[in-house]
Amino acid sequence: MKQRIFISTAFLAIGVAIGFLVARGLSPSIPDRQISAAGLDGSDTPYTSGDFRFGLQNSPEKLVVGDNSLTLVLRSQDGAPVSGAKVSGFVEMPAMGAMPAMRVAVEPTEEPGGIYKGAFEIPMKGAWPLTLRIEKPGAGVATFSFDMGTSRPGMRLSSGAVSTGEVRQGVTGGAPEAPTPKGTVIIDSVRRQLIGVKTAVVTRQPMYRTLRAYGRVGADQTRMSDISLKYDVWIGELKADFVGAKVKKGDVLFTIFSPDLYAAQQEYLQITKRSKASSAALLDAAKKRLIIWGMTSDQVRALEVTGAAREYVPILSELDGYVVSKTIVEGTGAPAGSSLMRIADLSSLWIEADIYEADFSLIKLGTPATITLSYSQKMTLEGRVDYVYPIMQHDTRTGRVRFSFSNPDGTLRPGMYAEANFRVHLGQHFAVPEEAVLVAGNKRIVFTDIGQGRLAPQYVTTGRQADGLVEILSGLDEGDRIVTSGNFLIASESKLRAGIKQW
Repeated sequence: MKQRIFISTAFLAIGVAIGFLVARGLSPSIPDRQISAAGLDGSDTPYTSGDFRFGLQNSPEKLVVGDNSLTLVLRSQDGAPVSGAKVSGFVEMPAMGAMPAMRVAVEPTEEPGGIYKGAFEIPMKGAWPLTLRIEKPGAGVATFSFDMGTSRPGMRLSSGAVSTGEVRQGVTGGAPEAPTPKGTVIIDSVRRQLIGVKTAVVTRQPMYRTLRAYGRVGADQTRMSDISLKYDVWIGELKADFVGAKVKKGDVLFTIFSPDLYAAQQEYLQITKRSKASSAALLDAAKKRLIIWGMTSDQVRALEVTGAAREYVPILSELDGYVVSKTIVEGTGAPAGSSLMRIADLSSLWIEADIYEADFSLIKLGTPATITLSYSQKMTLEGRVDYVYPIMQHDTRTGRVRFSFSNPDGTLRPGMYAEANFRVHLGQHFAVPEEAVLVAGNKRIVFTDIGQGRLAPQYVTTGRQADGLVEILSGLDEGDRIVTSGNFLIASESKLRAGIKQW
């Protein structure tokens, strides 16, 4: 019975321990990277950074509000104590919301045997990451960072150094490595799966930009006819008496009376009657005058047959189409040169779309587009740009492009709103998913997977952004592996305190 109680108690203790580790986001098989007291007597320096090996310990082991101390044992790579080094640093609580970051200086002083000790006082509970800088003439400079806080004992290496022998989170110690970049976080495979970290390789790939432009359906300006006369007139009977009236070529639009045209008809008839005595040139001049003034050849021949001038002369349509504007009614007068009516052939129409100035250079003659009309989303038209206007619209800062479409059944109507969607090929570029790029002020950062569970922030220069991809101009090389998902959680974990000055 006692043996069963002992076994149950043991299993209960193991379960509590495992639950504690899982609650901290760690695998039970992966120990926390704490600095133990070992190494402070110079027998072991578990970390290396640049030309230095070092051990580090804080006291008390879990930070407290108030006084705390720090002990650093510093050795050269061959194990000799390092004296005369300048050691400086700080602990800093990252900014949270409207509260700015709080920094407390740490200025260790040297003691015999390559040992440096310093004290610092923190004003409140929370995370207080430590950054130390070591300078030694002839031995270079080393800067490294550790995570510390009031909620857990010890400290964990964050960046700027590597372990020379301890088993770290997902990283097995061994031969010395290159120093870890500042701001690096180490996340084992278990935690990666929990926070949904995904990675991808940087490659050169085709980029496409989808542009959306809005425009209107309009009449083909090469298929329009304006009725404008060269003399003063009065309107008689108005046949095409409303805008939208359909007319055919040769139909009577309206009749006019003009004293000048009436006098020209009589003059032509008089010349015709005495044609035997008159020269042919004089007769041709009189006839040409009537035609220039708007009478057709058939109307002139009818005048010769009847032998009488017409008071009201019919004005005929020059093409099949619709009346799209008119400025006259029956009985009104109109001065010479005024536009009386406009006829448009709507069997072929234009769609003109406005492109923002920043994107205008991407659109060329022949660029394909899919056109949708607001009155029917199911209806789409496929077309190509057949003209790029050379002038920018000053008030909207847009440029205009044009499409031409046949409209035999009258489905398209002038004035309709249209939407043009372009898919422009930008060429092959180094590109990454846009969710991989974090914005920090005017800086752009990605996290690179540098192996052994380490994720390091990397500044990049970005170019065009297109359809979920961002062009990388500098900062990454082909083949680099970057984080594409879970970036914000990683940034929160690292706080980017060593890699980014301002988040």
